[in-house]
Amino acid sequence: PAALRRFLGLEQVPPAELKFAPPNEAVPENVRGVWWIDAGPGVVTVDLNRLVPATSGEFYAQDAEPEYQTVSDDLTGLRLMLFATFCAVRSHVRVDADGPQVSWSLGRGALPLPLSSPSKRVDEHVVRRYIINSSGKTLASYFARRIIDAAGQKTEHLEAMLSRFSHVLQVRRAAPSSKL
Repeated sequence: PAALRRFLGLEQVPPAELKFAPPNEAVPENVRGVWWIDAGPGVVTVDLNRLVPATSGEFYAQDAEPEYQTVSDDLTGLRLMLFATFCAVRSHVRVDADGPQVSWSLGRGALPLPLSSPSKRVDEHVVRRYIINSSGKTLASYFARRIIDAAGQKTEHLEAMLSRFSHVLQVRRAAPSSKL
């Protein structure tokens, strides 16, 4: 795992030391912030402040983009980042009153995947997420909890996430800028 981590450019970071992007005013307030994917191993956090506008009400992010998401420090997290990196996975996010409605593609948007991930709002900082295949079958369901809100403030869910993940997470850091 250490060699694969280095190859993918991942850094181990204690959860309490994670750094997130400042609030992105281009992203609608009801999804702006950082979300904890409360579903066990794999993706742990997604920083929706790093979304890029695509069309009206739609955004995208490359899943392997530096600091967009953190993953668990195990083979599941490494496999996810390996897949996201080499298949150039892109998340397409449409925002509505229920929250982020997500679909994915490979090759930086060239090949849509036959999956979608709609959200159903539970409260201001919690949405119920679903993974649904092209036949309409629900493959998974889990909660996403906002840990950093639209104004950049911590929510009550941050402490719950930190207590669940006392070990390190993996994140791809942005390359330091060179000085000329």
